[in-house]
Amino acid sequence: MRAPTAALRSLSLLILAACAPMGTPQLPCLDDACPGASKKGQGAHARDASGPDYGILSLNLHCLFTSGTPYASNEARFEAIADAVLADDIAVLAVQEACHGAEESAMPMLQAALEDATGSSWSTAWAYAHQGWEGTPDEVAEGVGVLYRGTGGEDFEYAYYAQGPLRRALVAVTLPAELGGLTVASVHLDYADRDIREAQARETASVLLSAFASTELVIAGDLNDDEGSETHDAFLEQGFIDLTTRLSSSRIDHIFAHRGASLVHDGEARMFDGRSTAVVSDHDGYAVWVGPGTGDPVSLTRLVANVDAGWGNHLTVRGDTAPLDWDRGQMAYPISDYRWRLVSSELGAGDIEYKWLLNDQDWQRGWNSEASAGSDAETWPVF
Repeated sequence: MRAPTAALRSLSLLILAACAPMGTPQLPCLDDACPGASKKGQGAHARDASGPDYGILSLNLHCLFTSGTPYASNEARFEAIADAVLADDIAVLAVQEACHGAEESAMPMLQAALEDATGSSWSTAWAYAHQGWEGTPDEVAEGVGVLYRGTGGEDFEYAYYAQGPLRRALVAVTLPAELGGLTVASVHLDYADRDIREAQARETASVLLSAFASTELVIAGDLNDDEGSETHDAFLEQGFIDLTTRLSSSRIDHIFAHRGASLVHDGEARMFDGRSTAVVSDHDGYAVWVGPGTGDPVSLTRLVANVDAGWGNHLTVRGDTAPLDWDRGQMAYPISDYRWRLVSSELGAGDIEYKWLLNDQDWQRGWNSEASAGSDAETWPVF
């Protein structure tokens, strides 16, 4: 089991000894209690001896504000983050409330701090979400970002169809081969409406699976919801495991990996909480360490619709086999102008019935379509 620094290692072992039942191996927890692990998707995940081990950190930066921290400037604040990244062997940061203002910009400032601290090149990807503090002297362009050590990753961004009062988007990077080639997404879901939040969670999981047709996925960020909520459960239903489940029981920040991802989970820690490392934001940071491994065996079902949905429209799928249902659709992804794809890893085996919907309102005409779980199926729906 891995702890990031000597101080955190000692703290983890003390809490582990206090919390774990005799004879039962447990991951270290850094909260007052030791919550049990999710029982969904806990596969063997055998280790592969080749490839790197490294950390993935999720942190809401609280935009460009230093209030509540011991730092007088963002330059000093970002230097502290970079120092912790170096000390704890973190190679990927998923950041939220990454803001670009008139005088300061979080992504290039943090990139420069990381390069100075580590002596390595770092790359960034950023997706605009909305204007923050609009109409005030603090107005900024707020978004989500991924920073990673090295170069050569491929960027992906996506704006949600389900939106609350503030526009939301996700950004993802398929990491270069030297970091194992995982796709890591940074998300910040709606704060105001529980139903919108859950819809965005479902959309996140479905779109990433459908866009990449792969389970080599990690999703990190601020869900604005806690473990056990419908928002959180939406990821579990689509085959994701919360790697931070043994940390703070009240957290709203989470890091998920798909159960089929080729990795092993080596440890986790809560950071920037005023105990192990100084506070840098109004959110604690959450980190996990992963290495190359063998995930759960999964069988992907790929459903493709050949249709022109029209500008600004989208397609969903409803069906008779969980995680599909007949009451609300799973979001598909446009892989070309006239082809939409839905990919699921959790449809099991056997035959399924389903229908495509336009904007999750207008049903595909005619009989239900049929497919075998774990196979590919194409239809030419008419609405």
